[in-house]
Amino acid sequence: MSAAVAQTADVADAADSRVLITFDVDGTLIHSVGSESNKLHKRAFAHAMKRVFGIQGTIDAIQHHGSTDQAVLINTLEFYGIPRHISEPQLPVLCEAMLQYCREHAGDSADGIALLPGVRTLLEELTGVQPNVVVGLVTGNLEDIAWLKMEGLDVDALFTAPHIGGFGSDHMDRGELVRIARQRAEERIPAE
Repeated sequence: MSAAVAQTADVADAADSRVLITFDVDGTLIHSVGSESNKLHKRAFAHAMKRVFGIQGTIDAIQHHGSTDQAVLINTLEFYGIPRHISEPQLPVLCEAMLQYCREHAGDSADGIALLPGVRTLLEELTGVQPNVVVGLVTGNLEDIAWLKMEGLDVDALFTAPHIGGFGSDHMDRGELVRIARQRAEERIPAE
C-alpha cells in the first residue's frame, strides 16, 4: 500500500467518519490517444448538435478543456451561430441525444482513451483501504458518459458502490460538482 493511501486510512480511522476522494476523468484518470482521440465522447457531441440543430460541427472548434459537457454544448453551438438563449432551453434534448448515441455505441467506449500510468494501481489500493473511504468522480462529463468510460477501461468496479460523484449533467457550473458529490455520498452511503 502506498504511503498516501496508508495516510488516508489513518486519517479515516482517527476521524471515525467518511473520507470522500474524487477524481476528474479527462486528464486526471485518463488521457486521449491516437487519431481517434476520445472518439465516443466527441462523436456524441457532434451527433447531438446535428440531431437538434442540424449543425455538422465538432467541439474541437472551441477551447473546451475543464468545462462541463453542458457548457461545451452551449459554447460550441454559439461558435456555430446558435445563440445561448436558443440553445440553453434545448440542453435536456441535447444531453439525451448524447447519451443515446453513447448507449448505442457503448462498445466504442474505450476507443481513443487510456488510463494514465498508475491509475489502476491507485484505485485498487483505495478500494481496499477502509469501508469509510468513498471513491467517486467529479467531472464535467455527463454522468452516464463518465461511467461508460470507466467501464470501457475496466475500472468502474474500483469505485465505491453505489457510484458517487458530481457530473456535468448535474450542473453547468463546475464549481458546484464537489458539493453535489459530497451531498450524494452523505445521502447514499451512511457513516460506519
